[in-house]
Amino acid sequence: SAKLTIRNFHNKVESDFHLNPPASVLLVKKADMFNFFERNALPDGKESFVASYDEIYNAYQFTNIGQLLTNMKLEREKGAGVVKGDTEQERAFKFSKWESENPEWNKVVLIPINAEYSTTTNIYGSSSQTLLRVRNLFNLSSAKLEGGISNSLQLHVIYSTFDN
Repeated sequence: SAKLTIRNFHNKVESDFHLNPPASVLLVKKADMFNFFERNALPDGKESFVASYDEIYNAYQFTNIGQLLTNMKLEREKGAGVVKGDTEQERAFKFSKWESENPEWNKVVLIPINAEYSTTTNIYGSSSQTLLRVRNLFNLSSAKLEGGISNSLQLHVIYSTFDN
Protein backbone atom coordinates (compact mmCIF):
# COMPACT_ATOMS: atom_id res chain seq x y z
CA SER A 1 0.00 0.00 0.00
CA ALA A 2 1.27 3.45 -0.84
CA LYS A 3 -0.43 6.70 0.20
CA LEU A 4 0.47 10.01 -1.40
CA THR A 5 -0.78 13.31 0.00
CA ILE A 6 -0.24 16.48 -2.00
CA ARG A 7 -0.95 19.63 -0.03
CA ASN A 8 -2.03 22.96 -1.42
CA PHE A 9 -0.23 26.07 -0.16
CA HIS A 10 -2.56 28.45 1.63
CA ASN A 11 -3.22 31.63 -0.29
CA LYS A 12 -2.73 34.36 2.30
CA VAL A 13 -3.65 37.18 -0.05
CA GLU A 14 -7.26 38.35 0.13
CA SER A 15 -8.54 39.25 -3.30
CA ASP A 16 -11.77 39.65 -5.23
CA PHE A 17 -10.15 37.50 -7.93
CA HIS A 18 -9.36 34.48 -5.73
CA LEU A 19 -9.70 31.18 -7.58
CA ASN A 20 -10.66 27.97 -5.80
CA PRO A 21 -8.59 24.82 -6.26
CA PRO A 22 -9.93 22.15 -8.64
CA ALA A 23 -12.47 19.86 -6.98
CA SER A 24 -10.76 16.75 -8.39
CA VAL A 25 -7.42 15.85 -9.96
CA LEU A 26 -6.29 12.86 -11.97
CA LEU A 27 -2.93 11.20 -11.33
CA VAL A 28 -1.72 9.33 -14.41
CA LYS A 29 1.62 8.37 -15.95
CA LYS A 30 2.93 11.17 -18.13
CA ALA A 31 3.28 8.83 -21.10
CA ASP A 32 -0.41 7.87 -20.83
CA MET A 33 -2.03 11.26 -20.22
CA PHE A 34 -3.16 12.00 -23.80
CA ASN A 35 -4.22 8.43 -24.47
CA PHE A 36 -6.30 8.41 -21.26
CA PHE A 37 -8.56 11.21 -22.49
CA GLU A 38 -8.61 10.04 -26.12
CA ARG A 39 -9.99 6.66 -24.96
CA ASN A 40 -12.53 8.32 -22.61
CA ALA A 41 -11.08 6.07 -19.93
CA LEU A 42 -12.03 5.96 -16.28
CA PRO A 43 -9.45 5.78 -13.49
CA ASP A 44 -8.73 2.12 -12.82
CA GLY A 45 -6.90 2.28 -9.49
CA LYS A 46 -3.86 0.65 -11.10
CA GLU A 47 -2.48 3.11 -13.62
CA SER A 48 -4.71 6.12 -12.98
CA PHE A 49 -6.27 7.61 -9.85
CA VAL A 50 -8.69 10.38 -8.88
CA ALA A 51 -8.48 12.43 -5.71
CA SER A 52 -10.95 15.03 -4.49
CA TYR A 53 -9.88 18.23 -2.80
CA ASP A 54 -10.16 17.95 0.98
CA GLU A 55 -10.86 21.41 2.41
CA ILE A 56 -10.06 20.34 5.98
CA TYR A 57 -6.53 19.16 5.15
CA ASN A 58 -6.14 21.50 2.16
CA ALA A 59 -4.84 18.55 0.15
CA TYR A 60 -5.43 15.86 -2.44
CA GLN A 61 -4.93 12.36 -1.10
CA PHE A 62 -4.27 9.27 -3.19
CA THR A 63 -4.85 6.39 -0.79
CA ASN A 64 -3.34 3.45 -2.65
CA ILE A 65 -0.99 3.97 -5.58
CA GLY A 66 1.01 0.85 -4.74
CA GLN A 67 0.00 -0.94 -7.96
CA LEU A 68 1.23 2.01 -10.04
CA LEU A 69 4.61 1.92 -8.30
CA THR A 70 4.85 -1.85 -8.76
CA ASN A 71 3.99 -1.56 -12.46
CA MET A 72 6.66 1.12 -12.92
CA LYS A 73 9.23 -1.07 -11.17
CA LEU A 74 8.34 -4.09 -13.33
CA GLU A 75 8.42 -1.99 -16.51
CA ARG A 76 11.88 -0.77 -15.57
CA GLU A 77 13.19 -4.27 -14.83
CA LYS A 78 11.72 -5.76 -18.01
CA GLY A 79 12.87 -2.87 -20.20
CA ALA A 80 16.38 -2.98 -18.78
CA GLY A 81 16.59 -6.74 -19.22
CA VAL A 82 17.37 -7.39 -15.56
CA VAL A 83 17.29 -11.05 -14.56
CA LYS A 84 17.32 -12.71 -11.15
CA GLY A 85 20.99 -13.78 -11.27
CA ASP A 86 22.36 -10.28 -12.07
CA THR A 87 24.78 -8.75 -9.61
CA GLU A 88 24.05 -5.31 -8.16
CA GLN A 89 26.69 -3.85 -10.48
CA GLU A 90 25.09 -5.47 -13.56
CA ARG A 91 21.65 -4.30 -12.46
CA ALA A 92 22.89 -0.74 -11.91
CA PHE A 93 24.50 -0.68 -15.36
CA LYS A 94 21.37 -2.02 -17.09
CA PHE A 95 19.12 0.38 -15.19
CA SER A 96 21.35 3.34 -15.96
CA LYS A 97 21.41 2.56 -19.68
CA TRP A 98 17.64 1.98 -19.89
CA GLU A 99 16.79 5.06 -17.83
CA SER A 100 18.95 7.27 -20.07
CA GLU A 101 16.90 6.01 -23.05
CA ASN A 102 13.59 6.34 -21.16
CA PRO A 103 13.96 9.44 -18.97
CA GLU A 104 10.23 9.75 -18.19
CA TRP A 105 9.58 6.14 -17.16
CA ASN A 106 8.78 7.19 -13.58
CA LYS A 107 6.99 10.51 -14.22
CA VAL A 108 3.35 11.12 -13.33
CA VAL A 109 1.22 14.20 -13.85
CA LEU A 110 -1.69 15.76 -11.98
CA ILE A 111 -4.45 17.01 -14.24
CA PRO A 112 -7.40 19.09 -13.00
CA ILE A 113 -10.57 17.25 -13.99
CA ASN A 114 -14.31 17.42 -13.87
CA ALA A 115 -15.46 14.10 -12.40
CA GLU A 116 -19.10 13.28 -13.10
CA TYR A 117 -20.81 10.89 -10.68
CA SER A 118 -24.13 9.09 -10.55
CA THR A 119 -25.71 8.69 -7.11
CA THR A 120 -27.90 5.70 -6.36
CA THR A 121 -29.85 4.98 -3.19
CA ASN A 122 -30.77 1.46 -2.13
CA ILE A 123 -34.00 0.46 -0.37
CA TYR A 124 -32.38 1.00 3.03
CA GLY A 125 -31.59 4.65 2.28
CA SER A 126 -27.85 4.15 1.84
CA SER A 127 -26.46 5.99 -1.15
CA SER A 128 -23.37 5.33 -3.24
CA GLN A 129 -21.66 7.22 -6.01
CA THR A 130 -20.39 5.73 -9.25
CA LEU A 131 -17.88 7.58 -11.41
CA LEU A 132 -19.38 8.00 -14.88
CA ARG A 133 -16.99 10.26 -16.72
CA VAL A 134 -13.73 12.13 -16.38
CA ARG A 135 -13.02 15.20 -18.49
CA ASN A 136 -10.38 17.90 -18.55
CA LEU A 137 -11.33 20.82 -16.35
CA PHE A 138 -11.49 23.98 -18.42
CA ASN A 139 -12.94 26.19 -15.68
CA LEU A 140 -10.75 28.73 -13.99
CA SER A 141 -9.16 27.27 -10.88
CA SER A 142 -5.85 27.60 -9.12
CA ALA A 143 -3.72 25.50 -6.81
CA LYS A 144 -0.11 25.89 -5.82
CA LEU A 145 0.91 22.43 -4.70
CA GLU A 146 3.74 21.38 -2.45
CA GLY A 147 6.63 19.61 -4.04
CA GLY A 148 9.86 20.32 -5.81
CA ILE A 149 13.41 20.28 -4.56
CA SER A 150 12.95 22.49 -1.50
CA ASN A 151 9.59 21.07 -0.39
CA SER A 152 9.47 17.37 -1.25
CA LEU A 153 6.33 15.26 -1.04
CA GLN A 154 5.85 12.43 1.42
CA LEU A 155 4.96 8.98 0.19
CA HIS A 156 3.93 6.51 2.89
CA VAL A 157 4.58 2.89 1.91
CA ILE A 158 3.51 -0.21 3.81
CA TYR A 159 4.90 -3.52 2.60
CA SER A 160 5.74 -7.00 3.80
CA THR A 161 8.15 -9.71 2.70
CA PHE A 162 8.13 -13.42 3.22
CA ASP A 163 11.14 -15.58 4.01
CA ASN A 164 11.42 -18.85 2.08
